[in-house]
Amino acid sequence: MQLITRNRRREVRRSWLALTAALATVLVASVAATSAAAAATPPQNTTRPTITGTAVVGKVLTAHSGSWSGTQPITFKYQWTRCSATGTGCTSIAEAAQSQTYVLTSDELGHRLRVIVTATNSVGTNSRNAPLTAVVKSPPRQRSRQHDAAVDLGLCGRGQHADREQRELERRHRHIHVPVAAL
Repeated sequence: MQLITRNRRREVRRSWLALTAALATVLVASVAATSAAAAATPPQNTTRPTITGTAVVGKVLTAHSGSWSGTQPITFKYQWTRCSATGTGCTSIAEAAQSQTYVLTSDELGHRLRVIVTATNSVGTNSRNAPLTAVVKSPPRQRSRQHDAAVDLGLCGRGQHADREQRELERRHRHIHVPVAAL
């Protein structure tokens, strides 16, 4: 009888040990799964995106994603938009889709640009706008070599007034202004 009781006690102990080990395993797995789920977060913008470059036709603008928190890795996409001079009525620029840089064309003259940065990770997606650029202007006008030669010779054309640069040039070189018709 004592032998049966001793064997029975061993079986009960082993059962309790097995049950305790199983419960501990389940508890550890549950905590690990909860921790992993809590740690995985979608991208969240912490520093606003920016645009660098000069708002002049022919110049390059570059979008910078800003800073983002969330589960890594985070990837970025860029969408450039053309807005009115007041920053309203923005429309996507198809030829600039997904590009981090954009060369300003005459289509942007008198408009402002904005880029929308979209951040994506394994948990989700989030977007944030960069501030608007200045109003896009024309590039400075380049004078031709022929014009510069005419100014040097004092042949600026009948009825035209010499600009300040021409007057200074004439003063330094004592050129006499000769109208084209007098030649």
